[in-house]
Amino acid sequence: MWALKSKLGNQGRQRGVAVVECIIVLPVVLFIMLAVAEVANAILTYNKLTQTVRDASRYISAEAGAGSGIVQLTDEKIARTVNLVIYGKITAGGATVLPNLDPSKVAVTLANDDDVSVAVTYDYLPLFAPAIPGIGGARMNGSGFQMNTEIIMRVL
Repeated sequence: MWALKSKLGNQGRQRGVAVVECIIVLPVVLFIMLAVAEVANAILTYNKLTQTVRDASRYISAEAGAGSGIVQLTDEKIARTVNLVIYGKITAGGATVLPNLDPSKVAVTLANDDDVSVAVTYDYLPLFAPAIPGIGGARMNGSGFQMNTEIIMRVL
């Protein structure tokens, strides 16, 4: 009888140790999973931003020369290029390519005589920063950090 009682006592202690180990390890594992998700989201966002700027740069490089050999950036061409960055199409309206993508932070300029430049500054807000005040939301004042990308292409 004593041997049976002793065995049951050890099993109860083992379950208690397993619970303590789980309590210690679980927050670390969750933090690592959230960090990986955050980094993956930031990389995907930057990739989407760069892809959009590349498409807009390709568009304006074809439109700026328009086969005439003279590079011209008219207000209409610049507006269409900005719309292409913001909405993914040359007309304004609809859903933006990225949330909170601001048209005032898109610059379309002549880099030199033969090149056009499309540059964008995007305020990236991390997924979990607003939910965890001490980690990002309060420290960054809700603005996250900036992603900058610029593509320069030769006018066609």
